[in-house]
Amino acid sequence: MGNMSRFVTVVGVAACLSSPGKDTLASQAPSVPPAAVERVLKALHSTEVDERAQAVTRIESSAVLQEEDRVRVELIAALERANREYFASWGDDELAYTEMQGELRLALLDAVIALKDARAIPVLVDAVDTGNDAHRALAAFGDAAVAHVLDAYADDAYAEAENHLGLQRFMLLNTMKLMAADGRIDGTARERIAGVVRKLLTRPGKSGPNDAWTLMGGMDLALSLDDPALANRVEEIARKPEEARRLGITGVDELERVSRYAGQVVGLGETIASEADFTPVTDAMLQDPAPGDWLMWRRTLDGWGYSPLDEIDRGNVGRLRMVWSRGL
Repeated sequence: MGNMSRFVTVVGVAACLSSPGKDTLASQAPSVPPAAVERVLKALHSTEVDERAQAVTRIESSAVLQEEDRVRVELIAALERANREYFASWGDDELAYTEMQGELRLALLDAVIALKDARAIPVLVDAVDTGNDAHRALAAFGDAAVAHVLDAYADDAYAEAENHLGLQRFMLLNTMKLMAADGRIDGTARERIAGVVRKLLTRPGKSGPNDAWTLMGGMDLALSLDDPALANRVEEIARKPEEARRLGITGVDELERVSRYAGQVVGLGETIASEADFTPVTDAMLQDPAPGDWLMWRRTLDGWGYSPLDEIDRGNVGRLRMVWSRGL
């Protein structure tokens, strides 16, 4: 939970340390006073981020609160709200999304994952971009979650936020991979997943990947399905960079990233230098690096910081022009 831990009170920690064992807890059948539940729910609905964070901390420190169905429902709703706040910041440069909001979203996600409540599947799908184990939690639901994951992958709404689309789809593809690997989905679901990756690896345009993250996630998923045709397709993409270009990958950096990744996942020495081609850095090389090498900070041991290459000099540097660029 990162900095959210500062909201844990001494009282909360003491309560955790002194809580009775599970059997004792069940036999005593404790309940939370209605007023206490109302205070927690009110805090979850607060417009103040820190109040919502304190409510999450209190729920996480109380197994009894976690068993209250109203609390569980409202906790899931609070994550849904946090997801909406995050998504709203995508298309509006003027909308401030604070670090505290980000921390709250992660704290809510951790708390909702701990519930293991199938009602949370839709909000977990929307939080999969965090990488905070939402994909593992979804995979654990198996067949109950697979339709939600596939629908989210096909949802064009994410396309309005290009910077986030690739990572979102990459994590959804990773979720499908875990589902298939864990054997928690039936044959029909597995075939639906295979259908998604077939389209991704063969069709340009809307059904294609269009970005390196999505294509890499698709290749990884393809190799996990034990399908010879899909494995051959990944190898073809690794051997022929023009195949990635045909699928909509156009940037120089993205093409190189895809080519390297494909070579790694299928073990192709032609795409990535093999160990036999690898030249280890020696002490002699560090003492006197080749003109085209920059092996360390400021290039040489004496920290000179200049290159001996002379193709570009004071006489022609003014003729340099930008050929391509990539926004960060």
